[in-house]
Amino acid sequence: MPDPEDIVLTGLVDIENGVSTGRLRMLSTAVTDLLDIEYKGLFEDQQDCFVLLSQKRDSGDADTPLELTQGPIFDLSPDLFIWVTQQHLDNNSAHLVARDIMSNICTAGLSETYRKIVDMLADAGHEKSAAQIWRAGVATDIDVFRYFLGVRKAVDRYDGMSQAQQEKCAPRSVPDWGQRDMAKDFDTKKQSAQDAVEAFEQWAAHYGVANEHSAQIALWKEELRTEKKPKLPPPDKTPMSEDLFWEIMARAQCDSEIETALKIEERLVGYTGKAIRDAGKMMQSYLVAAYRADIWGLAYLLEDGCSDDAFEDFRGWMILRGRTTFETIMTSSDMFDPRDADGANFAAGGSLQSAFENAYLSRTGKPLILPRAKYPKVEFDEDKIVDLLPNISARLASA
Repeated sequence: MPDPEDIVLTGLVDIENGVSTGRLRMLSTAVTDLLDIEYKGLFEDQQDCFVLLSQKRDSGDADTPLELTQGPIFDLSPDLFIWVTQQHLDNNSAHLVARDIMSNICTAGLSETYRKIVDMLADAGHEKSAAQIWRAGVATDIDVFRYFLGVRKAVDRYDGMSQAQQEKCAPRSVPDWGQRDMAKDFDTKKQSAQDAVEAFEQWAAHYGVANEHSAQIALWKEELRTEKKPKLPPPDKTPMSEDLFWEIMARAQCDSEIETALKIEERLVGYTGKAIRDAGKMMQSYLVAAYRADIWGLAYLLEDGCSDDAFEDFRGWMILRGRTTFETIMTSSDMFDPRDADGANFAAGGSLQSAFENAYLSRTGKPLILPRAKYPKVEFDEDKIVDLLPNISARLASA
């Protein structure tokens, strides 16, 4: 995982094992406009981008921090991020900063740089957006705590068995060395989550938004204290249907895909365990239906490459974005407007299944186990993308 301190906005460079790969990720149009970068859509201009970014860094603008004029550009990501944020604040587009940070929260967490930017947003009068970022960051720590708690309980349960009982256990029920290490590290993860909640509470009080988040903070504190999820109010007993499924997706829509996934979990947990499981089956059926060569090609073009795992995330992103986006792509993938994916965090689609699993676990106390999906055989050949998607290929080539 890249160090959060090395992430520039939506990520100008990927970092693998601490080494820059020099691969440019997609940036929002607003950001490229601010940096005077000509974005062609398929990373053809990445060298030009780095040259122009270096020129911007070395320009000596009055609003450019001194640190930006020194050292390799790859070492200056935090300063550049802060500088770009100030440009957004000056141009009344702070909401784009909030969206970009939210897109990285699930993997990066609240780094020191992110916290500085959250304070910049709040100081500029965007307390609500800043608080949403903080809250999403804490939710990530809570999810880690829950996962490690589940592993620790599984290890303790196995170790509490007699030898005869252990011998009867299925191989998958026997903790491996990785799970045992996680069980040992549980206290550290719990303390990190407690620290995150307390820091958010103090921050919210400082910026006058504590009342809006006090209920959630209280629930988190109780869960950390008891190591049990708080009891939920009685569920809505409305049976799950396709219309209700897509209504839940629609009502959860937020500025970022990560925040949308969190809202989906919050809404799902209000229904019965059966309804959540039925919704999970629907989600699975949509993922299977979208497993097509043309949609794989679309993901490949929009992401400048697409592995098996990335394609699964992309299909999850289609569902996250709601019924209109999903059905538009399913009906005619070649007519999809690539501008509708500007600034999209496709990897956040991987959070969709977690939203269903967490909601079911919260409601029933049991893991969500769905029938194994049966996927069709699809042969995807990147050399035939133009044949599959002539319209969008031409649009991106001429961009």
